[in-house]
Amino acid sequence: MVRLAQGLRARFSLVHLTDPHIPGEDQARVRGVDTAARLAGVVESINRLWPAPAFVIITGDFSADGSPAAHRRAAALLRALRVPVRVTLGNHDDPETFRQVMGELGDLLGTETCQAFDVQGWRILLLNSKCPGLKEGFLGPVQRQQMREELAKNPRPPALLFMHHHVLPLGLPWVDRDNLRDWYEFLEILRDVGNVRGLFSGHAHQASRHEWSGIPFFVTPSAGYQFFKDPTQARVSPEPPAYRLIAIQGGMFVTEVRPVGSPEEEPTTDPPSPSPRPGG
Repeated sequence: MVRLAQGLRARFSLVHLTDPHIPGEDQARVRGVDTAARLAGVVESINRLWPAPAFVIITGDFSADGSPAAHRRAAALLRALRVPVRVTLGNHDDPETFRQVMGELGDLLGTETCQAFDVQGWRILLLNSKCPGLKEGFLGPVQRQQMREELAKNPRPPALLFMHHHVLPLGLPWVDRDNLRDWYEFLEILRDVGNVRGLFSGHAHQASRHEWSGIPFFVTPSAGYQFFKDPTQARVSPEPPAYRLIAIQGGMFVTEVRPVGSPEEEPTTDPPSPSPRPGG
């Protein structure tokens, strides 16, 4: 999927990784899946990318249960990544435990509010949709105001947003009840600022793409396990773990899902050419 922003000479890629769901005990499985082994395979696949991505952005649910042991195991696996890491939290993560255990991964400041940084003329925002006591997402008025200010800065560069919870319904009642609670206020900001080129989220453990007011919203599959797109219940599918590659050239970007440890996994290649084609 390509979104245009004129006059830029950018050339870089990002990786979006989400929902590894690592358990606290060695050899433990989550919904029958060895998520630790799968995350190790995802990390190895990312490390083989060439050129290397500018960042790996991880949007939460590092742990399966929020325990210190689970966060330590996730940190140990992710420490093998050879590129900078930026993170935000998911509903299964405990913020205080996360800060104490996983700070060694790199720049983890701002896990409670909006993080913003610029790469070659593009602005990247990481939003923390984790709200204590809630399974659904919630940004809150302070973070929404921070988001508005970051997007409205002059000059206004094209922006990509990342958060754990999806915003718009996916047609799956068992996951849509946990989407972003303050979605209406969030969409108002997107409408007002006008420079958001794409939104990337996780939480649903499957790939999805839809649009709102011309802005593509992408849901990235889990680095641990996927669910069937079954409207009646959450059932684990045989699909492999995956991550999303986002390649930016000039004022355009393309994105594709990269499955890992399956016949569908592609060999090591350059990021995809930024010519128009559907996203995953």
